[in-house]
Amino acid sequence: MSTQIKYKNNVGSFIADQQIQGLSEYNKITYQDNEIKTIENFIKSKTKNKKVISYFLGPGEDKVSIIQQNTSVLDNKSCLIYLNKQSENDFNLWDIEEYNSEGLLQFKSKEVYDNKHRLIFMGVITNDTNLLKTGSLKYYYSNKYEDEYKDRLLEVVYDENGDVNIIVDINDHFDYYKAPSLEEFLLDTEGQQIFPWEEHPYYHNAMPFLPESPNI
Repeated sequence: MSTQIKYKNNVGSFIADQQIQGLSEYNKITYQDNEIKTIENFIKSKTKNKKVISYFLGPGEDKVSIIQQNTSVLDNKSCLIYLNKQSENDFNLWDIEEYNSEGLLQFKSKEVYDNKHRLIFMGVITNDTNLLKTGSLKYYYSNKYEDEYKDRLLEVVYDENGDVNIIVDINDHFDYYKAPSLEEFLLDTEGQQIFPWEEHPYYHNAMPFLPESPNI
């Protein structure tokens, strides 16, 4: 098994390990056999430092033990457990459970990543009924800068029924002064040239979570 460690700053750009000194927030990413195993988010403050561990659970690993190892009141350490991985068309869907420093479940969510480990879908679900809450979102990327955050073109936000609520122009490609509704977005002829809505059915609803095609 090969292990590799990389670092990212708080805007998602890779940095050298020497550059983490003096940063108030950064991520340490551990890869095993080219797959992300953990993402450790370090947040430094004048009062108390904080650490959040995202742990990608593998086959045969015990969730309870992982939670106990990665939560601590004394160290102000909490964790997110990624489990029940499903894969299709080079996309991965994970169930996520967040536990606080006492090891108590705080919320559940679902996330989809592409083969570059860029976030494609995120939806918070109710702990008891597993239904989506308002605010689920899907990202569309321009693939222009080879940078996850710079390449985020649109953020489509959904209501609890999975219908489009608003569409956010993340990096001002469309010059909107406010996030338009779907109806307003469809009336923007220039915007439709950049992102023809009918050519991207994956974004028409919060479901399905996993894309049914390699091209979204």
